[in-house]
Amino acid sequence: MNENFCKVSQYGKEELIGAKHNIINSGFHTKGFFREIWQTIKSGKVWKGELKNKKKDGTFYWVDTMIIPMLDDQNKPVQYVSFRNDITEKKKIEEELEINEERFHVLNKFRNDGVAVVKEDGIIHYICSSYTKITNIDVAEVIHKSVLSLIHKEDQLFFKQQFENVLLNPLVPYRFQVRALHSDGIYYVHELIMTNFIDQAAVNGIVINFRDITEDQRSQQQLKQNSFYDTLTSLPNRLFFQSRLETMIRNAKKRNEGFNLAILNIDDFQHINDSFGYEVGNSILQEVAKRLSSCLDRNIFISRLAGDEFALIFNSCKASVHQIGQQVISLFKEPLNLAGRDEDFFTTVSLGLSNFPLHAQEKLSLLNFATNTMKVAKKMGKNQYLVYNDSIKMLDQRSFMIKNDLRKAIEMKQFELYFQPRINTYSKKVESFEALIRWLHPVLGFIPPNEFIPLAEQMGLIKAIGAWVFKEACEKMKLLMEETGKVYQVSINFSPFQLNNEKEATDCLDVAELLGIHPSLIEIEITESALIQNQDRVNKVIQQFREIGFSMSLDDFGKGYSSLNYLQQFRTDVLKMDRGLISSIVFDSDSRAIVQMVINLAHQLGMKVVGEGVEELEQYCLLKEMGCDQVQGYFFSKPLPYQEIQSYLQEEDFDKEDSVVNY
Repeated sequence: MNENFCKVSQYGKEELIGAKHNIINSGFHTKGFFREIWQTIKSGKVWKGELKNKKKDGTFYWVDTMIIPMLDDQNKPVQYVSFRNDITEKKKIEEELEINEERFHVLNKFRNDGVAVVKEDGIIHYICSSYTKITNIDVAEVIHKSVLSLIHKEDQLFFKQQFENVLLNPLVPYRFQVRALHSDGIYYVHELIMTNFIDQAAVNGIVINFRDITEDQRSQQQLKQNSFYDTLTSLPNRLFFQSRLETMIRNAKKRNEGFNLAILNIDDFQHINDSFGYEVGNSILQEVAKRLSSCLDRNIFISRLAGDEFALIFNSCKASVHQIGQQVISLFKEPLNLAGRDEDFFTTVSLGLSNFPLHAQEKLSLLNFATNTMKVAKKMGKNQYLVYNDSIKMLDQRSFMIKNDLRKAIEMKQFELYFQPRINTYSKKVESFEALIRWLHPVLGFIPPNEFIPLAEQMGLIKAIGAWVFKEACEKMKLLMEETGKVYQVSINFSPFQLNNEKEATDCLDVAELLGIHPSLIEIEITESALIQNQDRVNKVIQQFREIGFSMSLDDFGKGYSSLNYLQQFRTDVLKMDRGLISSIVFDSDSRAIVQMVINLAHQLGMKVVGEGVEELEQYCLLKEMGCDQVQGYFFSKPLPYQEIQSYLQEEDFDKEDSVVNY
């Protein structure tokens, strides 16, 4: 380097020779900037540009720079020569121009709105013509008046404080909002940007840029409303609820107080949606929200979390948990009157309650305890409230253990299939078996399928479990037919989730062919609830099974949804009447009439009929008279492990036959 370089940088030659260039790096330029320089000069090209460097004393300077690569015989750079010209003064002038341009921009950036210039005493010296467009007040009416005369009285003190700050800080823009007068006598919200240009000869005053933001504020309020309130019911939504719950916990800890949380769910709401449509469902949600809001104490925080789930938060001191529970349940003794519909809708709710700090002291546990308690209330018959207690806590722990161990149950060979015989009503011989899964848990013992199958569906494990059941049932039936020399059909229950897979039928066919079992010996059982979900896809999968040769059975008919429409829309080969229809046919003539109608209708549609839950001789005999094709139930046999099937078949001419014949 030459002497000029040392003079400008304030470093001596002995400090610079051998040092890297970053000794004078200002940190102003990015790594990408230097990367671009190196890419240019390494390619043998000259780089030109401006660099901001740092002197030894920490101050900065600018140099106009040209870097020339010196090339060898192969045109590759071997060293670089840099020529630099100090342009610090030039850059200062440019920066000053930029500042002046920015000042001009401040004056004009809101030119489509309003600009005013006021003196140090607050008197309006200049105001643009757009003021009239904004406020509908003539400019001549406000010129030479105090700006305070246009500000709402409640905002004048705040405006004075901002004005004083502007006077003390020249060239610093202050942004704030005040209410300003319009010609209709109403004060509208204005956004002001106030900047002190008193020392600038061209302005000599305080510049106020202003615009009417009343509509913007309304939009923001509406946006806030939409963010924290449910649009259907106008109740606080889940986001608002979570915030309130956190606040309640925080305050309760400070004050050493308690409060209650209730989770409310509408009973059979899915059935309402499926039967009457979502418009009716939405109307019911609105009416439930209205009834809760209008009838409960206004200090109770009510929110809609999602779907048909609501939450209540209320202080422990003002109302006992049992008082609120009873009050909520009693609110729905009267029917709901829906706008535009003549019929009344009766609905009930189930309620689970937990207490802070008695049951939990943090948000997630408190919410989970109330939710799980509500689910227990539903399982116990609905239309009731329950408060979290030790027995529900044990159920929670059991549920956790089941969920935790369900994934490894297949691998650990903890599942087992039981088989319940289906009897020909006329020959009284076994024609088929229904395969029923059982789980022998090493700690909890036998866990019924209605407890772990819903959890398997939630956890996405039902496909793996269903595949194991299908293969195991087919293997056991093949083994049984080989051992007995007789042909039996096996009936296998399918989850609604399995019917969503369009490859399910071909996957099952592959298993059957691999085992050498004809599809006609396999009956796929589905429930009415499965028909409601993804109806087009389910119908397609059902038809695929039937076309391949599998038999399809509609299970639990008469329980829950009971739409005769399904019999026509979803054609199956077998209809199984739910035990609820069968249980009262002996003593109730209406029940007998309904069962007879179902049997006749099914036969007209070409379907075989099975009566489930037959536990008495009289039930069997009546079903036989009505023309029911097969029966199944404890009167003939409970579900049996495979090891007991052969001995049962050997006693097929059971003692019951004499009593059946002589009836």
